Amino acid sequence: MTTGLGLMGALLMTLAGCDTAPQGREATAFAGSCEGHCGGMAPAGCYCDPDCAASGDCCPDAELACTPVTANEDDPWIGTPCVDDQDCRFDANGVEGSCMGFEDGDGVSHGFCSVPCAGPCPDSTGHAMTFCVELEGAGQCVSTSDSTFNDNCEEIPGTRSAFRSRFVGSSGASSSARSVCVPDQRSAATGDLAADLLALTQDCDRLEGTQLFRTDAGRARTIEICELDGAIWWRADADIDCDGGRSEPCTSDPWYQPSTSSKDSTGQFVDSATVPHFVVPMSGSGFNPRDHGIKTNWSAIGSAGAILYDGQLLFAPYADAGPRHVVGELSAAAAAALGIPNHPVSGGVADGVTYIVFTGPDTYVSPIESREAAESLGEELAQRLLENN
Repeated sequence: MTTGLGLMGALLMTLAGCDTAPQGREATAFAGSCEGHCGGMAPAGCYCDPDCAASGDCCPDAELACTPVTANEDDPWIGTPCVDDQDCRFDANGVEGSCMGFEDGDGVSHGFCSVPCAGPCPDSTGHAMTFCVELEGAGQCVSTSDSTFNDNCEEIPGTRSAFRSRFVGSSGASSSARSVCVPDQRSAATGDLAADLLALTQDCDRLEGTQLFRTDAGRARTIEICELDGAIWWRADADIDCDGGRSEPCTSDPWYQPSTSSKDSTGQFVDSATVPHFVVPMSGSGFNPRDHGIKTNWSAIGSAGAILYDGQLLFAPYADAGPRHVVGELSAAAAAALGIPNHPVSGGVADGVTYIVFTGPDTYVSPIESREAAESLGEELAQRLLENN
């Protein structure tokens, strides 16, 4: 591996060329490790950031653990881009690496090295940490999103950074979640559509007769519900709805409710852990969803909507009614799809999420749990919305 001067080389030159101690952080000898702490301070008090060489406070393994390596064909590991299994010749605790091939949202083929998993995944010095997630119905080890090793997934072609729950399977491992590099199923056209929809919501024509809404009970009323020809929308926070969820992270929800306002095509309440959906407030503050044809029920239907966050677009149905006067809530599955932390207690984001709910009689996702149905109908309605406004 070619590293150039490296952190330790820079440290030696710094110490050789200076008779005085570095300013800012005291030069000290440490015995800690940078494993899992690149870019910051390790628990031992030594540093693993680019400034540690000049400051004289690097951990002993800072150069080895934190030197960026990407697509290094001589040192493949989980997350390394690949074409076939020959590109993934490594042993991960007795399991041979293989190339996981996939197509992105535009049909372009890609691949990255992986191994099957349930619970934990192995790590290797000089590479980003790994994490076990469910892909194509099975547990697969993927690279975590790391600014040092993969430029937050930009250097693993065909992937994007997304917040995902750990695939536990029958391992008995504890639940967890992390930002990881997963196949990017979004098309370039969808990205353009997201920008166009966001541009459509830059100015608000408040829905006639409505008051301001809250982001949470007890908070000030600051949120407008706005009207377009064919939709209403609001921009708010994202709280995590786990009602009806039958797996992690929803089974850790202290406010868990077993039912939702809708049922799926099998007659079960919609599973917020696996079905992306959003929440619409019950009638109040001058707003009645049914006046605009917005509804969900136990017949496996829900009004289609579009959720925008950080340049991403997700089409999903309305599947659960929320408190009166409050907006800004989506399912744990919807949050994960948008890269939003999806734990019911610690997850969500404080602002910047745009919710568009399509109005009218022909805007219902059916069956409500179908991602394909939500995306197909959502794209059609979004194009119509852009044409009419």
